[in-house]
Amino acid sequence: MAMGKCSWRRYRKEVKKTKRLYYKVTHQLKRPPKPVYYAEVAVGVLFEILRYLRILLCWLLVICIIVGLCGSGYLLYRLYPIYEDYNNTAAELISEVSKDSFAISESSRIYDASGNLLSILKEGSETSYLKYEEIPQHVINAFVAVEDRSFWSNDGVDYKGMVRVLIDAVRTRGGDLNGPSTITQQLVRNNFLTREVSLERKAKEILAARMLTRVFTKREIIEFYVNDICYANVIYGI
Repeated sequence: MAMGKCSWRRYRKEVKKTKRLYYKVTHQLKRPPKPVYYAEVAVGVLFEILRYLRILLCWLLVICIIVGLCGSGYLLYRLYPIYEDYNNTAAELISEVSKDSFAISESSRIYDASGNLLSILKEGSETSYLKYEEIPQHVINAFVAVEDRSFWSNDGVDYKGMVRVLIDAVRTRGGDLNGPSTITQQLVRNNFLTREVSLERKAKEILAARMLTRVFTKREIIEFYVNDICYANVIYGI
């Protein structure tokens, strides 16, 4: 039985060999003129090289897939607990957030019995909170154009920008972790996180920004941002 299997395998190899171009060229019953024959041999050799390259590439692809799956499994095993920790931290931050979390310290106005304004009490500068409908549309458009062009469609994170940050971080071995943050990410960082430049802080910022987008509408987020952002010289709010 074993000999039969070996004979069958040998037979199949011989059949495959006879189908290859190089074999057909070198085993012609009647050879053509030498120039033509050498040209045929050259083409046959080229096809043989390409055939072996194809086999080699297939094996490399299989090896890469296996290594990739093993590497992904190992990273998932090592990184998932860290992700869970960061995700829980972000969830705790956002669970306590309300519209009052973004309220600014407004100026106080004192009126007399007739409704006449007597005085304005302010700390540093006069401030008042503007609803979305009260904010000039040009201001909203300007912030979206400069800070976060995908604001109205993203889920709080600009993934293309995030990939660029990761590439720069790897290229500089962690030396360059600066990158474009969305409006939602900036709102989270300014109110709930520190300005520490680290992958840990960035990861928490990203997770919290996604959660914030599920809690508030885009109009509410841009409203909070415009009223909360610092416009330099310790001036907050539009």
